[in-house]
Amino acid sequence: MSLGDALDARLAQLPSGARTLLETLALAGQPLDATVARDVAGLTEDERQLVTLLQAERWLKTTSRGERLELYHDRIRRALLARIDPARMPVMHLSLATAMEARRTDDPETLYEHYLEAGQVARAQSCARQAAVKAARALAFERAALFYRRALALTPGGGADARSLYAQLGEALANAGQVRDAAEAYSDAAALSSASDALELRRLAAEQFLIGGRIQEGLDMLKSVLAAAGLGLPKTTGRAVVSLLWHRIWLRLRGLRFVERPADAIPSAQLARIDVCRTVAEGLGHLDTLRAADFQTRHLLLALRAGEPDRLARALALEGGFTAALGGRSRWYGRLLAEAEGLGRRIQSPHALGLRAVMAGMAAYFAGEFERARDATKQAEGLLLEHGVGVAWELVTARFYHTLSLYYLGEVEELTRCRAAFLKDAAERGNRFATLSTGPTNATWLFADDLAGARRALAEALAEWPERPFGSPHYMAMTARGRIELYAGTPQNGWEVIERSWPALRRTGLLRIQSVRIAGRQIRAACRIGASRATPAAAAPLLAAAERDARAIAGEGAPYSAPTAALVMAGVAARRGDQAAAARALRAAVTGFDACGMTLLLAVSSRRLGEVVGGDAGATLVHQANLWMTGHGVLNPDRTTATLAPGFSD
Repeated sequence: MSLGDALDARLAQLPSGARTLLETLALAGQPLDATVARDVAGLTEDERQLVTLLQAERWLKTTSRGERLELYHDRIRRALLARIDPARMPVMHLSLATAMEARRTDDPETLYEHYLEAGQVARAQSCARQAAVKAARALAFERAALFYRRALALTPGGGADARSLYAQLGEALANAGQVRDAAEAYSDAAALSSASDALELRRLAAEQFLIGGRIQEGLDMLKSVLAAAGLGLPKTTGRAVVSLLWHRIWLRLRGLRFVERPADAIPSAQLARIDVCRTVAEGLGHLDTLRAADFQTRHLLLALRAGEPDRLARALALEGGFTAALGGRSRWYGRLLAEAEGLGRRIQSPHALGLRAVMAGMAAYFAGEFERARDATKQAEGLLLEHGVGVAWELVTARFYHTLSLYYLGEVEELTRCRAAFLKDAAERGNRFATLSTGPTNATWLFADDLAGARRALAEALAEWPERPFGSPHYMAMTARGRIELYAGTPQNGWEVIERSWPALRRTGLLRIQSVRIAGRQIRAACRIGASRATPAAAAPLLAAAERDARAIAGEGAPYSAPTAALVMAGVAARRGDQAAAARALRAAVTGFDACGMTLLLAVSSRRLGEVVGGDAGATLVHQANLWMTGHGVLNPDRTTATLAPGFSD
């Protein structure tokens, strides 16, 4: 006898009303309020005696309190469902929904399902929207987006209701960090809006496009918004520099004075200009540093004039980070970050405090304080994930500088772990920039001795990115390509790529950032030293150029610039056959990297020193360096050493 036959036989023995009650519970598909079940089943008497019987017969689960009823097993539920006449189901679903609403059940997700099955489209749409709002309030933004989409599927296109739902969907997706889908939702909302409402929606769409690395789409969307706000992007690098200097001078002259005012006391057009400037500053911050810095300074000036505290706290924090990146004095950017923190704490803004923490980590990185940068960016990520909404740009930035700090500190295993987590998250959220913004993570494939994996990962990332305009993703790809070719033993290929890219890099203004100058010149010098062996005829000019790079690095004055320059000079000296000069430079590199906590480069420098000095002492240095590298996730110390310190006889 089948389960269905057994159920039919047992159902026939039950008292009146039992089958209808069980079918109601089967259709509900979840524990159901006892009074709702009784109303839908049409029971006219107290159901408790019947419930006791059904529990004893193993139709229902036994509960300590009888307020909710649930079928004993899901197989029973499925068998009962199969025996309900399909023509009855819409009526039963409608009865369930109306009974639940009559009892003021706060479960719009379940009501949506029942009204949808009952064919009540308008009511199902309303419940889907309520479910989305409820999920958003609980910070369950992905679930909110799911129900906004369900509500849109039941909404006629082109109306005000659809426009509102698209805007709410965009907000939920933005809060969930799904930047690509958020941009498209805001774009759809803008297409259905009046001219005045469309401007803000286009700004929001542009913001998400830019955050996600879809630069041209973001700039195209932003054109009308900038024009309406009376703003415009400087057309040339020179104009961007002039505009930046002018606004920086004006900021220093006026100071950070402001009169605090609530948002509702400030004209909406004035607030819109602040928001537009912030969108450009953040959106171009990882691509076009000069124009981003210009708009960030305008952002702060406008925020100070308006005095709205939340916008001002964020503007102060951003200005602190930009000032640190462009080599500003620590006293000034320290004051900006302190002002941002004080204001953020007073108004209790998790977003402003999270952003300030990101900028503090960023400032520590640019100061060459990599341990402090690592800790600050990790703390910032925790704050943003715990409290922040709509923080996709902040998270990408925190993770970017966290991975940079790990790379310079030589924390290979943690960097590898972050690579897997960050790139997976970026792919799931459609954030094109984040897939390449973690540029230092490309080295983790080399640390794992996976040259093919490093090439493949870089090619896949670049396939998602337009060739122009040249920006920080292309700079990071350039440095990654240099490392890959050094590891492969073809440094001349890396040198050629860097030489072709350098003029474009100079035009971006990125070389105004000290860390970019140091890292760019270091990888260029390394490739020049390596290429000098492959092209003997050009060896002398290549080594002379590498020496000039080393001197420029040494002149930067950052804590790590002296040992970085010393390691380059050691390679130049070794290629020229001057072992004494190479040893002196390597000892300086060892001392400097040790002081900075840059453990991988310390191990590499120690190994090279051991190779140069030779003997038992040298063999001990080589052995200890190899042990450290293999113990920290570097599978091929030979190739890694040749990559980070070329010029010696490998």
